Amino acid sequence: MASGKSTLASALARECALAFVDLDETVEAVAGVSIPEIFRMQGEEVFRSVEASALRRVAEPGVVIACGGGTPCFGDNLDFMLSAGTVVCLRASVDTIMRRLLEAPQGKRPLIDSYRGDTGALRERIMHMLAAREPFYSRAHADFDANRLDTADQIAGSIALFRHQFKL
Repeated sequence: MASGKSTLASALARECALAFVDLDETVEAVAGVSIPEIFRMQGEEVFRSVEASALRRVAEPGVVIACGGGTPCFGDNLDFMLSAGTVVCLRASVDTIMRRLLEAPQGKRPLIDSYRGDTGALRERIMHMLAAREPFYSRAHADFDANRLDTADQIAGSIALFRHQFKL
């Protein structure tokens, strides 16, 4: 969450002339409502089911997919992702994630929106989520430092580094 997946993936896809899919946008299109609405009306379990189905629908060669931070942590999504292509875990510090979350519009992050008024509780929630997700994240084919994805220059530099690292 807030590691820069959509930012980096869309820039990388443009730079490499590949297709780009934001999995959250695909889920919203399939469901016909926003992700916060899915959570509110039907719960996380329904969201994760729609997400898993959408992931399988869009995964194909030549597509860069920005999935949600929880996507690899549910069902057999990670096994599917690992078999379908190169999985890269974007790593950002708790401070970077907190700053980005607090800068984002409220109402877009159903798993943390209730923590926005208490930065201590938000920090604890982020640390808890990262710890719980680490066994999944550690299985990615590669890691990428996402702490410097805030400006156009940083994104451009990261794209160059990413392309070099992954020989794109």
